[in-house]
Amino acid sequence: VGGSPFEVFRLLLLYHEPSLCSFLDTKRLHVEGYLLKWIRSLFVASCPLDVIISLWDHYLANSDQFLVFFLALVMIVNAKDPIMEEKSIPTSELIESISAYPSQLSSDDVADFFALAKYYQFRSPQSFQKDYSSSIFGLQRASSPLRSRDFSSFLCLPISVKELVQSLKKPINHPLRYFLVDCRPGNQFKSGHLATAYHVDATLMLRSPEEFSDCLARFFVAQKESVAMHSLGSGEHVCCLSSGREPEDQHTNMVISHLLQRNVKYVCFAKGGFNALYQYSVDNVGVDLVGINPKEFAGLACLSSAAATSEEESGKETPERVPSKTSVVEKAPSLVFKLSSAIKQKSVKMKEKLRRWMVEAEAEERHVSNSDKASKSSLYRGVKPVFSIDDDDDVDGESMTSSDDESRREAINLDTWKKRADVVQTFPCNEVTMSGNMHPSHLLLTRSHVFVLREIASRRGWAFIQARQLLTSIIKITSKRKHPDVITFSFGTIGEDGETTLTGRQRFIIPKAQKATKTIKDAIVAEIGRAV
Repeated sequence: VGGSPFEVFRLLLLYHEPSLCSFLDTKRLHVEGYLLKWIRSLFVASCPLDVIISLWDHYLANSDQFLVFFLALVMIVNAKDPIMEEKSIPTSELIESISAYPSQLSSDDVADFFALAKYYQFRSPQSFQKDYSSSIFGLQRASSPLRSRDFSSFLCLPISVKELVQSLKKPINHPLRYFLVDCRPGNQFKSGHLATAYHVDATLMLRSPEEFSDCLARFFVAQKESVAMHSLGSGEHVCCLSSGREPEDQHTNMVISHLLQRNVKYVCFAKGGFNALYQYSVDNVGVDLVGINPKEFAGLACLSSAAATSEEESGKETPERVPSKTSVVEKAPSLVFKLSSAIKQKSVKMKEKLRRWMVEAEAEERHVSNSDKASKSSLYRGVKPVFSIDDDDDVDGESMTSSDDESRREAINLDTWKKRADVVQTFPCNEVTMSGNMHPSHLLLTRSHVFVLREIASRRGWAFIQARQLLTSIIKITSKRKHPDVITFSFGTIGEDGETTLTGRQRFIIPKAQKATKTIKDAIVAEIGRAV
């Protein structure tokens, strides 16, 4: 649909790497300069045949059209440092250099390539992917809430108010929670707002720049503290909320632009503003709006409904609200339409396991051996607090001793277990399965064991004992240089001859992973010392 795929990709890049996106914009390097070659044939023009076969198998097996954007995102994000070092190179040469990046892939890298793409996809607004997929890929279904539109009108990624509200119900350690910034004028904020919202009056940018700067500085402190304290409205992702009326929305856009100029990551805006949020609260229970003035908002639902009807009749759209229905089923000459058709016609079962995550910097492999028991300083000799990922191949039974059969797993109360006398510390995390799915979990560390407690979605405060393992069976802890919160634990045994036998691996996304891995490392040292 016109330039939509390129504009969508730029919004994703701006969301995850605003500094890189700004650099490319400054160089006047348009996205289509390199992305067109990648997505038109799904990297066929850039990769050798063996890589193409493996890449297409994975792509078709995932049956997710939108994944192509995250594959491209991984490709350019992992090349951020060399790209930004080329400040004096001509734009044409830089485009040529970026376009050739996929040619560096080997067939062994493909599984890791997709794992990282899913990692970024999981940390991106889900409603954006769902609502705009049909517009991008050339099929407009009657049930789709959107018609084709100019994505270049967006300053950042849009999300639905439904996703915004539902994010507040996600576990505190979930990687996709939104810190809501209500940018409406003070009088509107007092007349009604979401209970967890942080107020930043956007009109202060024009009326009192100094006061606005102070307010914004307090916002950054408040967001950081809320994440550290695991408060209800905490989140690394910043969602800006306008009123849903054009005059105030222009002020909100200035706030968004200011944040992006400061290279703030994960900035998005709520579609429809507070008008849409209020309408959602009318139609759904459990939305915690406070200070609502019934007289001011009594007719809001009718006004919103009338506006939607008017838009459908006129065939026009506004930045604040898009039609909720369309009866036209149309085909458009999308660049990736053929890929969309291919997914519907083919289904390839992927039997290959994730062998390793994409290696960014190889590190020396280090195993725990018997000779290490006498010295605490030599247990993980040469390994820094943030570890580097290695090139080990996966083995059968990659995860720790566990079972997906809920009837076999023991359900426990999290608070009760955290208060056990033998507990050293617990770490909230997300368990990453071989398929790329993530499950809110907790790593519970005792003097002798590490437990993986997977939260039970239907029972708040309860979890399954997903796995339990002796600390002395941890032979290696690794991470990625550019993604230090992705931690891999390798388990195994050490023979009398010093040879190690790898029995399993498990991956987690752990906030403040450096502190967590250091604590676990110290516990391993202490346990080995007690065994000597």
